[in-house]
Amino acid sequence: MRKSDKKIENKLREQLTKVCDKALAEIEGFEWLTHDVNYANFPDSLRVICIFKCREDIEQMIKSGLDLELYSCVKAQLAAVQIDLKKVSAHTVFDSEEMCDLEHGGQWAERIKQRHLGQRKLH
Repeated sequence: MRKSDKKIENKLREQLTKVCDKALAEIEGFEWLTHDVNYANFPDSLRVICIFKCREDIEQMIKSGLDLELYSCVKAQLAAVQIDLKKVSAHTVFDSEEMCDLEHGGQWAERIKQRHLGQRKLH
């Protein structure tokens, strides 16, 4: 990783931690988030992966419109450090501990590598 990539990575982690803290406080079933990025194609390759307890929590969040608030929060936090995503929903996926346990035995690294490649919405 180049020095410039490390600087971006640090900014991403800092800003996405703020998103995570807000979501933990405001969205039922939200548990954590992570991100995946290929710096050779940044920011187009950036994916923010929001993890919920179960699939039902994701469905409820979408039904209540909180997904729009989550997108808005991601966009605002990244924009604060000059990372502009034209359509944040295209860079955000929702997944659950429940589905990871069922499909990948709780192995998130493997799930992210296999399941999320090229996908945007999982619920």
